[in-house]
Order: sequence, then C-alpha cells, then structure tokens
Amino acid sequence: GEPEDICISKPCKNGGTCEKKRGRNYKCHCVEGYSGNNCGDITWCKDNDKNICGDNVTCKYDQVIRSGYCFCEKDFYFDAKNKKCQ
Repeated sequence: GEPEDICISKPCKNGGTCEKKRGRNYKCHCVEGYSGNNCGDITWCKDNDKNICGDNVTCKYDQVIRSGYCFCEKDFYFDAKNKKCQ
C-alpha cells in the first residue's frame, strides 16, 4: 500500500512545516530563527555549532522580538563576557 505520511508524526519543531518526500522521507521548512533537520536548532544560538551562550546555559529564541537570548535559572544572571550564569 501507500507508505504512511511521515508528516503525521509532526517531526518539524518550533512551527516548521513538513514536506513529504518519496518513501518515508521528509523535509522541514523552518520559520525564521530556527534551522536543522527538524528545526530544533536556534540559528541565533549557534556559532560554528557551539552554543553562543556557553556550556550549560540555555539559549532561547523569542519569535515576537525576533531575537535570541541566554537564559539563566532564577536568581542568576548571564555574564556575557565569561559566557556563564552566575
């Protein structure tokens, strides 16, 4: 029979749209600010595949202001110079 539609499983994250390809293949078309096979990478956050916020710091993207930011846990702030939460 017809191969199942791979896009039903919603493989594209962060608002990306799924385009069905031959067989069980698909391609994600990412919204601005996201990239990667499944739109899981935040373009703003990547600098040569490294997290621009530094290790163990969460990088997020705000679609309203169209900018990324480095997110620290409560009571911590991001030290941009040293790329860490403190």
